[in-house]
Amino acid sequence: MVLLWTIGCGHPAAMASRPEGDDSSWRRSTLLAGGAVQDARVIGHPAGWVVVASLHYDLAVWGSADGLEWDRVDDPFAGLPAGSFFQPSGVAYGDRGLTVVGSYLLPPEGSEPDFGPVPMVLHSADGEAWTLIQADDSGGLMYGVVAHPGGFVAVGDTRAGDPHGCPCRPRAWYSHDGITWANANPIGDAFAGDGGMASVSFDGSRFVAVGNVDQHAAVWASEGGSAWTRTNVGDAFGQFSHVNAVEAAPDGHLAVGGVWDATAAGGQPAAWASPDGALWKRVPLDAAVFGNGDSRLNSVTRRGQRWLLTGQAHIRADPRFCYVDLDSCDSFQSAAWVSTDGLDWNLLDLRQPPFPDDLSLMGAATSDTATVLVGQSDGEGLDVWTWPSESQPPTREPIDYTIPEDVPPLARPGERLGIGTVYAYPTSLHCGLFTFGPFNGSTWIVEERLRDLADYPTNNEVLYGTIRLLSALRAEYSVSGDPIAVLRPGTPDPDRFCD
Repeated sequence: MVLLWTIGCGHPAAMASRPEGDDSSWRRSTLLAGGAVQDARVIGHPAGWVVVASLHYDLAVWGSADGLEWDRVDDPFAGLPAGSFFQPSGVAYGDRGLTVVGSYLLPPEGSEPDFGPVPMVLHSADGEAWTLIQADDSGGLMYGVVAHPGGFVAVGDTRAGDPHGCPCRPRAWYSHDGITWANANPIGDAFAGDGGMASVSFDGSRFVAVGNVDQHAAVWASEGGSAWTRTNVGDAFGQFSHVNAVEAAPDGHLAVGGVWDATAAGGQPAAWASPDGALWKRVPLDAAVFGNGDSRLNSVTRRGQRWLLTGQAHIRADPRFCYVDLDSCDSFQSAAWVSTDGLDWNLLDLRQPPFPDDLSLMGAATSDTATVLVGQSDGEGLDVWTWPSESQPPTREPIDYTIPEDVPPLARPGERLGIGTVYAYPTSLHCGLFTFGPFNGSTWIVEERLRDLADYPTNNEVLYGTIRLLSALRAEYSVSGDPIAVLRPGTPDPDRFCD
């Protein structure tokens, strides 16, 4: 263990103004009016709330008694080597105080010494004085931490070979006081494989960690936190899944992340429940609440009967929405969900002020008296949004995925298209208008270009046009009703290469 320095709270460097509003409205507090923020976390404790943020080669800590008025600790990161910063990943509160885990990072080039991430802990026994500790002297990342009556347990990875990247190995640490940390031991090959442990929970008798190894979801278990076994979960998580977080409740554990289905558009949000950390079952999630197509869940937290999820909702996954409203067809939104049982969820309504149009959530916490979100507005600065009430924050109505009747059916490669029928067919312009299909057993290529593509809007290099077979050997590709190109069955030019 290496003790680097102690952060004293002494006096606040800056105080955020008290936000206007009442207990039945969200209140926004601006902690930083601008500047780069790598990441931030928030946690509640008996005396209030703490926000820890990694700035541009700096660290910032704020405290609040009510989630409304925030004081910043004065220059907590003084004395670090130039170009270094602490990246917070997980937070926990227990009998031994507050612990923030993460990694201490130096740029891979031009720094002395030249090393990558090192597991770090920021600890405070009382929320007033803070200490930053290097957990050990090896490379790796700390991702998650949980408190228990005997101290803290943290999980992450260790870097094998190149400290700036993987292959990685799962790893865990434990501490009795939040200051002195030791490496946990794997039982058998528990820490084998390329990957890491992302999150850890404690149900009162055992620790359960989740993560990803060799591109598959993985689960581990420990009785005391100092020795771990890998849990055989069979196919409970599916073949293509990614697990980001886990939380415990009196009746079991809930893990969240995403799954990828070759037949679906991108990833799907996913959750799994277990009564004991060993037997897992997929929890159904309503697309009208969680979004569809490449949505994901990043964190889960619980206090009493309050559950809180954060992630990203893909509100308009069906490409046919682009033919109705190009601006909303690829709409990713930072999102948060609430539940009283971890099974039935509601999507929080974050569409109105004081939330911005471009919201990026970084952390979330809940208690019996408030719900607190931390993140960025329009990609800069740092804000806190607080619902200062024990009541549930407002939720939004289910997402309406109804496609208007006048939108053409979607043409999917491999299908047989009817001659004369108009089909919606989005195509990537990364290689220009190149190939189409295959449809009706053939690949279709451009025979003649009729209009300049630059005259038509795209979304992420995707052109939302329509295809219509004029005959078995001739087709027309159009955008907004304008013919763009004439197509015919054929073989792409073998000399044309486009990746």
